[in-house]
Amino acid sequence: MKICLFTSSLNRGGAERVFVNLANYWHTAGHEVDFVVLSTGGTLREELDAGVQLIDLREHYNRMPVRFASIFAFAKYLKAARPDRVFATLTYVTITALWARKLAGYTGRLIVRQANSLSNQSSQSLPVRIWNWIGYHLAYRWADIILVNSKNSEAEVAEMLPSLKSKLKLVYNPVIIGDFISVKTPKEAPVILSSGRFARQKDFPTLLRAFKIIRERCEAHLIMLGDGPDRKQIEEQIRELGLVEHVTLKGYVSDPGTYYQEADVFVLTSLWEGFPNVLVEALAAGTAVVATDGRGGSREIVESILPDNIVEVGNAQQVADRVCETLEAMPSGVTLKNYVSSRFALPIIAEQYLKL
Repeated sequence: MKICLFTSSLNRGGAERVFVNLANYWHTAGHEVDFVVLSTGGTLREELDAGVQLIDLREHYNRMPVRFASIFAFAKYLKAARPDRVFATLTYVTITALWARKLAGYTGRLIVRQANSLSNQSSQSLPVRIWNWIGYHLAYRWADIILVNSKNSEAEVAEMLPSLKSKLKLVYNPVIIGDFISVKTPKEAPVILSSGRFARQKDFPTLLRAFKIIRERCEAHLIMLGDGPDRKQIEEQIRELGLVEHVTLKGYVSDPGTYYQEADVFVLTSLWEGFPNVLVEALAAGTAVVATDGRGGSREIVESILPDNIVEVGNAQQVADRVCETLEAMPSGVTLKNYVSSRFALPIIAEQYLKL
């Protein structure tokens, strides 16, 4: 089968990583895979298998505005390559793919993936919101399947586009199950881990307030993976809370597997998510998680295995309480990994994609 995966770039976002993992898996399984992007920049390029055909649409742009140039460029690709299946992710890309389908007269299977919560798009500029509204209410009719990765996203899309409810399909994000260390390395103090872009969505101020409370109860160290526009504010809050010696900012880490395995508890304090891959990755490493009940898939991931570890958004006290209680009664790492293997492993999810 010839499969096209279409996304914006090879930047280190969750949606892009999902597509890279799927592309590599399908190529290894013997499929012909094209990975089409609007820009080849990004650190994930190094992780894409050499046998996957990387196609940069910018090479086909002309002098027209970028939005229209990308539509014509992808239409040209569809006419020439004729893939059997097209998977597109991220709103800008999904709308581009659907307009290109109409222009090219593409008759293969085209599946658009809604990667994040629709309710977080109100902060976007007016022209972008207008473009997206037109895309959702017109172009999305041309999709064969609208793929969502959480029940929250499914409900949001169904509410916005009730006439397209029959096109909705829920498939969770895949995770690669790596080597597993069943026994944590002894440490002088428990290690709390977080990971994500330093931006409002992740609500790291709540995490830091919670960690201040945790420190009042026991010795602990917080490691934060990631970077972003709010880094200076986070550094300032760390100083104000007197946590400089107890918090380590590691910046972006391309392979966080070692950190997951060494941590005692992983904490996610997001206001919203699509499907937070970091929670699944932490559980796959045998590490307990605590997560806020924000819009998105956090509850769906955590509730079935650690039902008490879903807490109220923005409630630092609840976060701290659950972290401390989890440290006192650590769940079995083997149980956590087996749970992930049965629901989110890459081979299982990749097969679900192809059955759509």
